Amino acid sequence: RPQQADPCLLQIEAHRDEVLAVAFSPLGDVAASASADTTVKILDATTGKTLRSLGHDHAVTSLAFSNDGTLLACGSDTTVTVWHVQTGTVKATCKGHHGKVMCVAFGSDTLLASGSTDKGVRTWDAATGASLAVSKGHDGADDCTCTLPSAENKFKFTSQADCPVRGHVGEVTCLVFSPDGKVLVSGSEDKTIRMWESVSGRLENSYQTPASIARGLTSLAISPDSRLLLAGTVGGGIKLLDLSTGEPQTTFRGHSHTVTSVAFAGGVVVSGSDDKTLKLWDASSGLLKATYKGHKRRVSSVAVSRDRRRILSGSSDKNVFFWDASSASAEKVTDTPDAASRLLNGATSEMAGSGARHDKELWEEALGELKEAMLRKDRGYVVTVSAFSKQKGLIVCGCARGSIKTWDAWTGQLLSSWQGHATSVTALALSPDKSLVVSGSRDKDLKLWETDRGTLKAVVRGHDLREGCRCRAGHDKGGDARIVRNPECPLPGHSEALTSLAFGDKGTHVFSGSGDERLQLWDVSKGFFT
Repeated sequence: RPQQADPCLLQIEAHRDEVLAVAFSPLGDVAASASADTTVKILDATTGKTLRSLGHDHAVTSLAFSNDGTLLACGSDTTVTVWHVQTGTVKATCKGHHGKVMCVAFGSDTLLASGSTDKGVRTWDAATGASLAVSKGHDGADDCTCTLPSAENKFKFTSQADCPVRGHVGEVTCLVFSPDGKVLVSGSEDKTIRMWESVSGRLENSYQTPASIARGLTSLAISPDSRLLLAGTVGGGIKLLDLSTGEPQTTFRGHSHTVTSVAFAGGVVVSGSDDKTLKLWDASSGLLKATYKGHKRRVSSVAVSRDRRRILSGSSDKNVFFWDASSASAEKVTDTPDAASRLLNGATSEMAGSGARHDKELWEEALGELKEAMLRKDRGYVVTVSAFSKQKGLIVCGCARGSIKTWDAWTGQLLSSWQGHATSVTALALSPDKSLVVSGSRDKDLKLWETDRGTLKAVVRGHDLREGCRCRAGHDKGGDARIVRNPECPLPGHSEALTSLAFGDKGTHVFSGSGDERLQLWDVSKGFFT
């Protein structure tokens, strides 16, 4: 493989304890890092030199620059302190939270927001420290009419329909303003997202995150056009959601531990994780573009410069790294076998214009390598059929024992597995948007599944001589047993094993082929065969 230039521009041991947050000034001239050592360092964004150090009484857990770059807000214990960047003097102190401040964000030059372990979201005038709005969380106290959670489940409130509290049930872990500053979005360990009118604090929208987000949110970022919301999660996944509805758009898979921080860099998504790496992704397809390694402990925070040329990261190893964002085009760090890697990257000149025969040979070589790699990871099953999405970097495999498995093609990680059929899976197809899998088997059944979770959406039962089937047993010309179809049999499916499946271009129809020499067309426009 060709040697890639080291994307690390600077490595600075700026603190005596772990770095908990980093940020770039919108002006691009300075950056800041916050630490458990109770200090915030203002750094020259070009040389990494410490320009000034801002002291606090407790660990500094979060920070954010104002939109004009003149102010820096720092969350420490229950207080938010606002500093003049140029002079290093305190501009204002914001007090009101009863728990640790976990996140801060600016919506304008002076509009400031904070979220806390007290489950509340507050907005402030950064120039004076005056409280503007308070969005209280459910705590069973004061005006909250809900009952306290049990010891077994701290999120299990007995909620009252007329409870005036509209806030979070769990700790508020992340905040982000829309680019115009009019909407404040909060995320929590209770796995919900809430949208507030930024000045009044009025709740405008809320929704539960997708079921695949199992253990809460850690970080949020809004796309420049305000349509999409990027969410990092405790489980290691990253979801791109429709901001207004919460509908999942893209999933980014590759981190092996909690994603601590996410950011947009134009058409690239940047993420940091407890797995000690930064990853850069194509924002539209979800494909991994590059992995940056260098930190020796968890990456706690990432930030992107306004010109999108540099990335800043802080880590529990006490170091701050400056990275070259243009290295996002670097070769992927992956364990995918060579032929499969060539197929996924589309980097082989042989594939382009060499004819269908060579394409088929390369495909078979790549899938063969992937199958071998998967078998090494999960012995005890035999892959009988595969479907592949280059855009999503997804492999779906049907197995001899009837199970269906999905794999991350970049990392070889098993994403999901479910029992699909009673006998060997003989045909598979992915819908154009890759949200659905259709499978066929020697059991003659045709089944429609949700790709992410393996949820069964519909079944077309084959002719099987079981109850409800009016066909009869017979033999073909060679004397082998077969089913003789009855024209009056109400079952719509095939009478022999499925041999081939394909979705139509729009994903609303499925074609199925079988050993019964029939080609059938099914309508799946509403998720059900008709």
